[in-house]
Amino acid sequence: MQLPSRRIGPSKSWGYVERGAQGFIQFANSEIDEKAPIFIYDRLGEPNKDMLEENLAHIEKGEMAVSFASGMGAISTILGVLTKTGDEIIAHHTLYGCTFSLMTNWYPRYNIKVNQVDLTDINNIYKVLNENT
Repeated sequence: MQLPSRRIGPSKSWGYVERGAQGFIQFANSEIDEKAPIFIYDRLGEPNKDMLEENLAHIEKGEMAVSFASGMGAISTILGVLTKTGDEIIAHHTLYGCTFSLMTNWYPRYNIKVNQVDLTDINNIYKVLNENT
């Protein structure tokens, strides 16, 4: 017995709105309100993410906030921005696996030393604290 079938096209998603060629004329228009966001690709900006960051900045009384899709994205970005060759990081001796890999496999390649200590004892911080941390 053969079951009836038909072609099924891709369903529209809530993640995008099909505007066609006419919808993109606004990008060539020099009279666009520069403050109005134009969302064409989620990685370049997305309304929910933007609202989250604006509200976090407001709540924290900051100029801006940045959010990440993953903890590793946040960790690697923050440490990548704050450290440079020759710096040292103090980290707890027990770390999440990917954070451990970042600090033990990747940072040594950039001459960034990671001092892993037991952070439950504050005295351990003083033992490794120096002008490069």
